[in-house]
Amino acid sequence: MVPTILIPGTWGDSQACWRQGSPFWKEAVTHGVILLNGDDPYNWTTEVDGLLGKNRDWETAGDALRWYVAAKGLKHVNLVAHSHGGQVAFEGAAGGLQVETLVTVATPVRHDMDPVIAKARVNITRWIHLRSDNSDWWQWFGEI
Repeated sequence: MVPTILIPGTWGDSQACWRQGSPFWKEAVTHGVILLNGDDPYNWTTEVDGLLGKNRDWETAGDALRWYVAAKGLKHVNLVAHSHGGQVAFEGAAGGLQVETLVTVATPVRHDMDPVIAKARVNITRWIHLRSDNSDWWQWFGEI
């Protein structure tokens, strides 16, 4: 079975829902999801990026994600990414990370990321994008 890595969004390193033992974590495990992050979680700065066309944090985090997966000796992974964690997942896949299933949750759809997403798609078998309607102002703001 392919393990799953959780990727928090902007400032998400402080969000308990992504941590081992959280209700989200327990529910996923109950349904047979193998979560890789346990004692050695994948982390990135979770800083706001993408301002004025500069995406260095996301690019670096995508590289780190590929290195993290390689260090674990894995060839394929599933990713669940929240908010701008989705940009990190796309950067990783654009760099060659093989992703069985990518679930993006409230990831802002940013047109400056279109070339990265196009490059990433060849390395993503299945992509599920969950988003709210236009009432999610934070998500809307992240798309600007």
